[in-house]
Amino acid sequence: MHSPFVEMIRTVVRRGVESGDFQVSVPSGATLHLDRSPRVLLPLQQRDLSVIFGRDLLKQEAKDERLEHMVALCWRR
Repeated sequence: MHSPFVEMIRTVVRRGVESGDFQVSVPSGATLHLDRSPRVLLPLQQRDLSVIFGRDLLKQEAKDERLEHMVALCWRR
């Protein structure tokens, strides 16, 4: 896949590794984009869903409830 955005990320990562600013290398620009996307998009989605559901999903209480639910869902025996 060739994308100007992915190429830009690849260049930034390469320069960061060469300068010593980045401690680890990333396999590709696409990988870095995928790594950071949830951190950026999830809060925006939660804000939108908060409006839809009429409940602030960004409050710590809501986050704790969601975590408890996900752990129970994933670790059922």
